[in-house]
Amino acid sequence: MPPVRLTKQEKRVLKKERERVDDIGINQKLFFRLKHRKPAPCLFTQYTKCQMSKKKFIRRTYFDGFWVSTVFLGIDHNHFEDNNPITFETMIFQQGEHDIHHHLDQTQLRAHSHREALNNHWKCVAMVKEALKA
Repeated sequence: MPPVRLTKQEKRVLKKERERVDDIGINQKLFFRLKHRKPAPCLFTQYTKCQMSKKKFIRRTYFDGFWVSTVFLGIDHNHFEDNNPITFETMIFQQGEHDIHHHLDQTQLRAHSHREALNNHWKCVAMVKEALKA
């Protein structure tokens, strides 16, 4: 998967925000919002608006006591300095009270792009369906 390309303006914002720390001491280089399904660097206030909206939910699938959820995190979870933010996450959850904790519960996959996140979502759905057959 090729790295996400940032515009010159987005690079300037990111560079400026890397040096800036907001009033609660959080380095703002980590914050992103969705812009045409792509992560774009933003200020903390823009990030919080995005997280309060329904735009952060990419896909949710419910079936047979499980649900698969894919969301836009809005925070860069890439802890390496390669400037390719990891901002999407897909997780599998076991619904309700169960006597047995299923091995797929809390499985997570992270992604750089919207397309990769959707692919991860359908991979997780397939993993759960396969596990339920056994």
